[in-house]
Amino acid sequence: MTDETAPPTPLKERRFALALSGGGYRATLFHLGALRRLNELGLLARTERITAVSGGALLLGYLTSRLPEVLDRSGGVPPSEWESRVSAPVHRFCKNDLRTVQTLLNFLAFGLIGRNRRLDYNIRRLSELFDDLTMGSLYPERTDADLPELYFLSTDALFGQAFRVGNVPASSKEGSGHYVIGFTDQTSDWTIGRAAATSAAFPPLLGPHFPKLDPSGFLGGELSENDKRLISHIALVDGGLYDNLGGSLVSGSTKAWFRLYSDAGNPLAYDPRLLRTPLVSLRYLQLMSNFIGRVNYKAIKATKASDFVEWSAQHPVKKPPASISIGYPKDLVDGALERIRTDLDEFTDDECRVLENHGYAQASLELAVVGSDADLPLPIWPYDKHAYTDIDMVGRIVETASKRKMLSQLCRLSPRR
Repeated sequence: MTDETAPPTPLKERRFALALSGGGYRATLFHLGALRRLNELGLLARTERITAVSGGALLLGYLTSRLPEVLDRSGGVPPSEWESRVSAPVHRFCKNDLRTVQTLLNFLAFGLIGRNRRLDYNIRRLSELFDDLTMGSLYPERTDADLPELYFLSTDALFGQAFRVGNVPASSKEGSGHYVIGFTDQTSDWTIGRAAATSAAFPPLLGPHFPKLDPSGFLGGELSENDKRLISHIALVDGGLYDNLGGSLVSGSTKAWFRLYSDAGNPLAYDPRLLRTPLVSLRYLQLMSNFIGRVNYKAIKATKASDFVEWSAQHPVKKPPASISIGYPKDLVDGALERIRTDLDEFTDDECRVLENHGYAQASLELAVVGSDADLPLPIWPYDKHAYTDIDMVGRIVETASKRKMLSQLCRLSPRR
């Protein structure tokens, strides 16, 4: 029998699973800050599974293709080199507009003449930015790096399930697909860019993507022989429509992991103007996603309290440790930071630094609540200039960022690595 009075296992001795939520580039940058802290503490090297949605998937795609040493459990990046080797390149990546051209193409051309091409531009663009590497190149037997299990999550709009594209073979029954249709290795030749673009394909602006999968290439599943033909008609959209936290493959596992949830999603805004405009259809998607999110969140809360921790871009830490002096105050988190757009247009240097600071601080504070290891180094602001730590100055950065318009980036569309 387990001794319930025994002290919890120190964090540095645990094994981890990590879920990176959706939320556009806001999520990419917030999670970047959280990963910075996990790397600093040596916890990222002990992570055995990472799942990612939308903005989280874009970060995961960039790291696995351009900076695999970040996730290499046998190595990692020295904290002193994180800024130059990781943060700076990811900030440049978040200056690539992945929204405007694809949206214009969908409405002006593909929406009428090519439904199967509604994500082609972003797939091509991300594949180029991710060096055209394939998912198969991340399989354990094909890489020199010791990578964790990696899953890019999208939503199967036909069967209403989370569709995962991973570096795990189908024979393990934890490969690409889902439990209804079964699992396949057909996605091994997908580019990492394709997997990430599909995960971030928020309808109706982006996607859906029709992968044209071969039903005969699936193992297991619950479909009858007659219904298996439907697999070839699957349409994939943003993973956040089913599980924006991306935690279903983390909370649902029976493995003895300490579970980490990084949440940079949007709160459900109370704006009656949405109900009187053509954007009302987006409100329906928000409502459905919010409902499913609550169901998944209840599953997380059902986990033993000593076995998980969650940090959020939306909510301040309830009981911040007195020993840690960083972190944005409640008024700033509630009043400004949670309203930063969850978009895929160009983010400024100031936005990148504020969001990475925010993710780093939130992860630091929450981890300190559950892990009182005396040898954990105290966190230090990644960007400690007054402009990125002062409440008023950060508030002005966020206010300026919120005024950016839908087509404001047309003159800045060249790929930025």
